Amino acid sequence: MKQIVLSMIAMAATILFVTESPLYSHYVVVEDDAEGSLTYAVSPDETFDEVIKHISRHLAESGHGHSYDTPSSVNLRILPENIEFALRFAKKARAAPRSYADGVTLNEGADIAYILKTLANQSLPKIKSYESALKRAGDRIDHVHPLQFLKHIFVNEELKVAIRNLQGRSWVWTDFLKGLTDSLAEENGRSNITPFLNEFAVKVNANVSLLIPLQQSGRWDKFVNTLIDTIPRAEGSGRYDQ
Repeated sequence: MKQIVLSMIAMAATILFVTESPLYSHYVVVEDDAEGSLTYAVSPDETFDEVIKHISRHLAESGHGHSYDTPSSVNLRILPENIEFALRFAKKARAAPRSYADGVTLNEGADIAYILKTLANQSLPKIKSYESALKRAGDRIDHVHPLQFLKHIFVNEELKVAIRNLQGRSWVWTDFLKGLTDSLAEENGRSNITPFLNEFAVKVNANVSLLIPLQQSGRWDKFVNTLIDTIPRAEGSGRYDQ
């Protein structure tokens, strides 16, 4: 589930390509919120791919704790022309499927609640200030099966309200939803959703006949929104409204 947080807090960096002189060294300055500014001396004959791989390797070894492939897209600013592009590092696919049987521990549940309630209820400046804490919480629940992640939300009245609030905040919902749907698609590709879908639906009081066609067609955004829109709230749960 790490993608849910990483996409929201913009693991993208800004790269500045600075040329001191056509005859001398080139420098690449990587500005990363988590790591500060990093400067690389780049030989004029290095290819763009070599530069990106060098930066990827550094980020993987500099405390992020993750392995990265060559970016799927890159944000650049080339000086002095000040032409801007974007940089995003693609996380390598995990080696093993997430375990549905493992469920959600108390600590993992606390992390899920923290992420969801922060994104649903805090202002954008506040969310930005919690960026490091959100990333750490996301790292800790990266291994949680996405159906278990969703089940933890939809059996909890306070979290049901939080995800509905979050659904209405397009400036954070889009990235949150993409991270969640990417995880669902990844596990579905490993045949790691279908065996648990009926049990999941029973546990969260969802109509499985609505979910199966969405799962089979890979419409994961609609799958998540259907859960939000159709799972009933318990009587007396209005005290959680925000």
